[in-house]
Amino acid sequence: MALTKRQIEAEARRQRQRDIKAVARTPEGLRFICSVLETLGLYRLSFNAENTHATAFREGERNAGLRLLAQLDEADPGIYLRIIQSKQEQKDRERIERERNPDADPDTSGHAGQ
Repeated sequence: MALTKRQIEAEARRQRQRDIKAVARTPEGLRFICSVLETLGLYRLSFNAENTHATAFREGERNAGLRLLAQLDEADPGIYLRIIQSKQEQKDRERIERERNPDADPDTSGHAGQ
């Protein structure tokens, strides 16, 4: 028996949800998702008064981030909260490390760009 288009789409959505949950089960996966959301500009202002094309481009990136966020929420409403907590824990670790080593170069910590 052949599957209908609706059945194929529903199975693809369920598989995507399983994939998201599998990635989000690990701290590494949460950090990766957070990095992608940051790269897509989810946490930055899109507006550029001097260049409307740059604004449009950034809004496009941000829209992709919002779509990813919606997929995360659909798969597991608690994922985003865990991402935010993971991000805060990373910031706390970096702050503690800076306080321990105030003369250390922040770009040599291995976390540049994160």
